[in-house]
Amino acid sequence: MNCSGRHRSYGVSTSRVRSIDLDSWSHTQVLAVLEGGNEQMKQFFHRHQMNGETDEELDFQYKTKAAHFYKTHLQQHITRVAESGVYRGREVARNLKKKHPRQGDVNANYKVSIRRTSIEVQ
Repeated sequence: MNCSGRHRSYGVSTSRVRSIDLDSWSHTQVLAVLEGGNEQMKQFFHRHQMNGETDEELDFQYKTKAAHFYKTHLQQHITRVAESGVYRGREVARNLKKKHPRQGDVNANYKVSIRRTSIEVQ
């Protein structure tokens, strides 16, 4: 409960807390935990030399540009994973390719749709 209280204090724009027993979970929320849960974020912070040990250091980590980068890219990744069909584990999901239009293809007919979390070019 101590960790959930701390995460709730960050606000929903930074961190979301869900109960396994009391809340319902959407497909994308489950994917977000599977693909970017605590262990993955700890590894990300470690790679960026942000090894918070005190409460103040841990709180600071969540307010950094690196944390914002992590959240933004995780949301984009989750969208790709959700659109790929049946979830087949982290290794398969890590190998999903980002969708990029071919450069120099002026005759390509791209459909652009705006979604709540991102702009997607198809």
